[in-house]
Amino acid sequence: WLLFTLVRPLIWLLKVLPLTWALAAARLVADVSFRLGFLGEVPRQNLEYIFPEKSEQERRRIAWLANRSMFQMVVELVAYMNPKRKALDNMVIENLDAVAAAVARGRGILLVVAHSSNMVITGRAWTELGYEAQAVVKPLKGYYWNDLLLSCRAANGYGVISTKDADAVEQINAVIARGGAVGLFPDQNARQRGVVCDFLGQPASTYKGAAATYLELNPVLLVAVNSRPHSDHRHLLRVRVLDDIPLSGDREQDLLEVTTQINATMTEFLLLDPTAYMWAHRRWGRYRDGAWVAG
Repeated sequence: WLLFTLVRPLIWLLKVLPLTWALAAARLVADVSFRLGFLGEVPRQNLEYIFPEKSEQERRRIAWLANRSMFQMVVELVAYMNPKRKALDNMVIENLDAVAAAVARGRGILLVVAHSSNMVITGRAWTELGYEAQAVVKPLKGYYWNDLLLSCRAANGYGVISTKDADAVEQINAVIARGGAVGLFPDQNARQRGVVCDFLGQPASTYKGAAATYLELNPVLLVAVNSRPHSDHRHLLRVRVLDDIPLSGDREQDLLEVTTQINATMTEFLLLDPTAYMWAHRRWGRYRDGAWVAG
């Protein structure tokens, strides 16, 4: 509670500071934290696992820029609470015409976003385009921090469906039924509960929720990855409409097929700019080299 109270003045400051100043400060703090090893060994281990062919210097550069992006994401989460700021002023969206055509089908949208650069500004841009958006998220530990996160998301124009809500599935169904968009972030280690298929070239357990929603409701499926080509306030959002996924009618096989296509699209986008990914989270967990590792 005390730390939360002390952070309040900083939140006010980030909302009124020029965005370029606020993000410059974020990069400075990120660089200091990187030198101090704030994120531990997880980024290094992940990058060694995915890019063994790259030199240590190359992997370290990816980790450094990814760390910068993560700190800037936190600042943007607060900075874009200022209603005068527009995400679309600082974002280029690839394939926007195809996205607009997909939305016009009126089937509702399943927006599947990788843990990349800034997932939050992706939702903000979606609402600025005039579409309804709801993000499915896991609550943070600690009431005050979770309340702050909800306030930030609400100020950015989109709602939140908590994974802890007893009626979460019903809420998702309702949004898609009225033609809105539901944002999911399935690229997390689902352990034994997930579907195992390649992600960035290595087998990874992936949550089934996105594939299950697609199979049940038949929404338009969009896969998106956000990156910062210049490591600053400017964003590039790569989006692809996944059409005509071959389905067999066997639920388990179809869950695997849809998840595989989602992961493959994310992988393609992330390999264009590996610095966009959040290497600090344990994406592959203990599933290594095609098997669960004990411990």
